[in-house]
Amino acid sequence: MSKTKQLVFCSLFTALIAVGAFIKIPVPVVPFTLQYLFTMLAGLILGPRLGTISVPYSEVRNHDAVLPAT
Repeated sequence: MSKTKQLVFCSLFTALIAVGAFIKIPVPVVPFTLQYLFTMLAGLILGPRLGTISVPYSEVRNHDAVLPAT
């Protein structure tokens, strides 16, 4: 895979994880967001190296969205 494709796929999954943090699926006991799904898909589709790059970056970018304000 070329470097440009790698950059585009990492950016795409970073954006999907960021948007997935705001999409909630109502489950009776635990709140479930699509962020979990996109995190797993990043690891499966991108592989261990690129998935590891894309997930922490999205967590840093979404720090306010993921953690509740106190």
